[in-house]
Amino acid sequence: MKKNPFETVKRRIQNFAFVLISLHLILNCNLPNEDDGFNRNNEKRVILQYLLLPPTDPVRSCIDALQSAQICLNQATDLPTPLSEEMIVSLFSGEDTSLETYQSYCDSLIHSPTFAKYTSRAQACVMDCNRSYWTNKNSAGTCGEDGGSQIMGLSTGTFGCTKTCTSVSGP
Repeated sequence: MKKNPFETVKRRIQNFAFVLISLHLILNCNLPNEDDGFNRNNEKRVILQYLLLPPTDPVRSCIDALQSAQICLNQATDLPTPLSEEMIVSLFSGEDTSLETYQSYCDSLIHSPTFAKYTSRAQACVMDCNRSYWTNKNSAGTCGEDGGSQIMGLSTGTFGCTKTCTSVSGP
């Protein structure tokens, strides 16, 4: 059966409109203040990347974020270093002893009620916000700060980025 040319044009216009609306939302969203230490340019880049790329792997993004956290937290003066994978998982899971690897923790997190309602693109975007937080701290040379403060700062340091991820490519 021959495709209707009007349907093809209509679909292209819809896709183009979606991209324009997405870009408008990204460029006009409430971004975090400069004082919170989160890199605005990196935030825009992460979000645009996830809007324009094909489907993502949120578990892989989660593992990458945890590896970045491990690199940074190994520089914290108040934590027993070197931190193993199991210790990092314990820090982030609330000491859930059933989770020992990045893979098991990330599988559990992605399928938790909080994350399960989001698309895989939104999940991966949030995880990339987390990875960017740790990478930026490392680049800025601030990983030597108190480990607990750094972990607590993750939620405030990535708030604008994660909010945009879930609102633009969310459920």
